[in-house]
Amino acid sequence: MTTSFWRDKWVGSNPLCVTFSRLFSISNQKDAWVGDVCEIRDEESRWTLTWQRPMFLWEGDLLQNLLALVASFCWSGVEDSWRREPEDECFFSVKSCYTLLQSLCLLEVGVSDEEEIVFENLWKSLTPSKVVAFSWTLLLDKVPTRANLAKRRILGEDVSTRKILLLFSGGAFHGMGWGTTH
Repeated sequence: MTTSFWRDKWVGSNPLCVTFSRLFSISNQKDAWVGDVCEIRDEESRWTLTWQRPMFLWEGDLLQNLLALVASFCWSGVEDSWRREPEDECFFSVKSCYTLLQSLCLLEVGVSDEEEIVFENLWKSLTPSKVVAFSWTLLLDKVPTRANLAKRRILGEDVSTRKILLLFSGGAFHGMGWGTTH
């Protein structure tokens, strides 16, 4: 089984590392697959979880809740696979994926009504895709301007144009007397 016991959402409504974060924090098996910690014999599952230290009494209660949750899982016997849960369609489409990403970006950034209209029409344009992609990056304020690079602590606020050229050219200007930066 190639499903992460703690990090994948395979039982319940959240990954187990979220639902049982305290148990996850003391687990010795943070990267274990379900198949690593579960042995199935005669249609009964036996869980072998190990911990960094002995559990406190209240953590034992959490463990019982965890074991009750995983015991409720119905084994299919089919090889694990990933799938995208469709919204209105039963198949993947670039449009549905774009719509999902667009809504997530709009929620994260918090754009005005005017900007939202621009986002909705951005990919319907007859403009070359590279220009559209740059426009989208520009609208999201993700273009690596001096201010954005400073905000992300990639560059300090006192960085010269010479240092920026060296950074983005991979040192191409080094042999032209630009090698020393001040």
